Amino acid sequence: MLSSSAGLAVILIGVGAVGLTLLLDARSKRARFGGSKGFRANGSVGRSSSTIGGSSDVQSQEAVTPRKRFSRLSGLERRLKYARVNITPSQFRLIIVAATAAIYISLITIPRINTVIHLIIAVWGGSLLVNNYINRRTKIQFDAFDRDFAPFIMAFVGLLKSGMNLMAGMEAASERLGPDSLLRMEVVRMLERLRFGVNEDFAIGSFAESVDHPDIELFVQAMLLSKQVGGSLSNTLERLARQARRRAQFRLQARAAVGQQRGSVWAILVIIALVQTLLYFQMPDVILAGLRSDIGFVVWQVAFLIAWFAVWLIGQITNIKV
Repeated sequence: MLSSSAGLAVILIGVGAVGLTLLLDARSKRARFGGSKGFRANGSVGRSSSTIGGSSDVQSQEAVTPRKRFSRLSGLERRLKYARVNITPSQFRLIIVAATAAIYISLITIPRINTVIHLIIAVWGGSLLVNNYINRRTKIQFDAFDRDFAPFIMAFVGLLKSGMNLMAGMEAASERLGPDSLLRMEVVRMLERLRFGVNEDFAIGSFAESVDHPDIELFVQAMLLSKQVGGSLSNTLERLARQARRRAQFRLQARAAVGQQRGSVWAILVIIALVQTLLYFQMPDVILAGLRSDIGFVVWQVAFLIAWFAVWLIGQITNIKV
């Protein structure tokens, strides 16, 4: 009875917190974007009324750019954009509450489960389940983009050296990728913005803004600087392609090393489970006596939590981002 009452209280508090965040999110969005004229049909953006050096005909490129607009989003909003999950932060929190409630209700069927452990598993498990889904989708998007990034730049550099202009070169280089390529979709989206009359600098600045990749900003800035001040774009992009390829190789090596560490943790847990299973068949009274005892059953639950925490901790420690 105590366990059910405590769980119901946690769920009600969570629903109330999500309701409050709905109001706060709506107000923060109005405060963030309400004063901005934003993005007009011709692709221009709201600009500052101040001028540089007293010249009124100088168009400020620093007022609102796609990257700056994206950086104004909260950390959770960026995570959802990177994962390409079309929900608001409030809906994300509501899903966590629903997952917590589902886990809590499913654990009620286990008799004699400790109330504190019951709540820890439900609250932690709900948050972990939803966040792991978001992280997994972000990683899938990253890998899909990174797989084609270096080959795309090298093909783009070759087309630039042959005399092709910037946009035609990007379109031709992207056509060499597969039809399901994420990078090709981002190029197509950028070209569609241009066809609809969006300013070219704005369209370039919007390229792949919803992909969490460390080299995209360098690629975008190289193209914008080349348009504004000139210079050899092909040499710059060639160096960027070599850097992206070295990053990808190092990332694979790091993942292989990390995989060994994670595998060792899972191997230890499997060995422990096999030993317990063998002990049950050899001396069942030793295992059953601990499960029948109230203190022994709590010890089993604590051991499960420790093993779960160890798996989660090794995942956090080995979460290397290159």
